[in-house]
Amino acid sequence: MKSHQFYYLHIGLYALHYACPGSWLVNTSTKVADGAIQLCHLNYHYGFLASALAFIALYWAFPSAKVDEFVTQE
Repeated sequence: MKSHQFYYLHIGLYALHYACPGSWLVNTSTKVADGAIQLCHLNYHYGFLASALAFIALYWAFPSAKVDEFVTQE
């Protein structure tokens, strides 16, 4: 099995697949359906809400003294 490191250009912490810039230049006439855009926005908001609720639930179950200290410092 080949490693993915040969298929990406690594720049610091970021990686770029070699085919991405070419596809952006070649395919400029793509039309994304309105329903797909709405689904993308819905998934973004759902992910934010789900991660916030998971953080709150985990913090409630396993409180952290460091977080309390950070929040209450002046």
